[in-house]
Amino acid sequence: MDYQIATVVLKDGRRFPRTVIQGSYYVTSVGDDAEIPFAESDIGSIIVDHGKKQSMFFYLRLATRRFIAKMNSSGSDGSGLG
Repeated sequence: MDYQIATVVLKDGRRFPRTVIQGSYYVTSVGDDAEIPFAESDIGSIIVDHGKKQSMFFYLRLATRRFIAKMNSSGSDGSGLG
């Protein structure tokens, strides 16, 4: 494979999923961004995940946020008893 899909974690804790690394050396794109929003010296770690783990986490987080918003808007105390 000529490229890897990874999540880049910066030293300050920011994460950039769907980062394309070509030839094991060059970051060619980051998500849908037109520019690379970090420098090589900013990188703390690179997690090769082929875009899958982050996607699953994103949907789980989105579903959790929607559930919490629904519970808050319904006036429930979170006990499940209404």
